[in-house]
Amino acid sequence: GKWMTGTQSFESIAGGMASVDYLAGLDPTANEEDLNRRQRLVRAMNQVSQYERDLSRSMLEGLGQIEGLRIYGIDRPEDLDHRFPTWSIRHDTVPTPELARQLGKRGIQVWAGNYYALEMTEFLGLEPDGMVRIGPVHYNTHAEIDTVLNALEDVLPRANVA
Repeated sequence: GKWMTGTQSFESIAGGMASVDYLAGLDPTANEEDLNRRQRLVRAMNQVSQYERDLSRSMLEGLGQIEGLRIYGIDRPEDLDHRFPTWSIRHDTVPTPELARQLGKRGIQVWAGNYYALEMTEFLGLEPDGMVRIGPVHYNTHAEIDTVLNALEDVLPRANVA
């Protein structure tokens, strides 16, 4: 009376457990207290969320200073609790693939295109180039955010000042 789907993916089970252990271990003080894995995970993820909001605030402030740059998604500092720290951008004059290529030449790994959200980018009128996506996470630093912003300033044209 039972159905079996076949051999379980033991490597996936082990990888899933290792991922949870990694995330739960992000709070270095959690082991000093008598917390179970779930409590450590919740505490660590709360800290990750706060840190990523801080990164987002720095990124948003910097991106907002770049003339001709368009930010897609939530772009108000007071709403950062409602977004992930992933940024989709586009410039008025530099094509998306070229912008991604120039950042890549500077060692900054970004994505260009529609990220498998073709209907959304078509709706926004952004095809065929899509957007550049920058995805800082909990292991990135504020110095790396500065590096990205400085690289964007280097790559993008400045307005002519008469």
